[in-house]
Amino acid sequence: MNKLLTTITLLCFSFVANAEQYLCVGEKASYLTTIGNDDIYDTSDTRLVIDFEKGYRLVGIPGLEDYSGVCELTSNEETLFKCTDEIGITLHTITAYKNNNSPITFTYVRQTGQTVNARLGSCTEI
Repeated sequence: MNKLLTTITLLCFSFVANAEQYLCVGEKASYLTTIGNDDIYDTSDTRLVIDFEKGYRLVGIPGLEDYSGVCELTSNEETLFKCTDEIGITLHTITAYKNNNSPITFTYVRQTGQTVNARLGSCTEI
């Protein structure tokens, strides 16, 4: 019985230690609305931590630093992971793309009924 408990405990700790996390930093952003206040600009204000057990969180934005949504590894060749969350009428989607011998890139799209805010940047495993 003790050997069984020890084995289960070791397996649980090894699973937790192997949890993947990524830090994604925005480099470009766009803001589109139905009322004509569109804008495209350089930015580094978006920092996301991706955790496949906890979801994603925005770093440095008060009130939005708790983990939210669901993040999952994808099974296709072009994307690495995808996170989704719906808060009220706002849909959040984060998708990471893998390129051969290139940095991992990501898009973060937040959309509501009249606006779309999109970020583009790169991710690194942490």
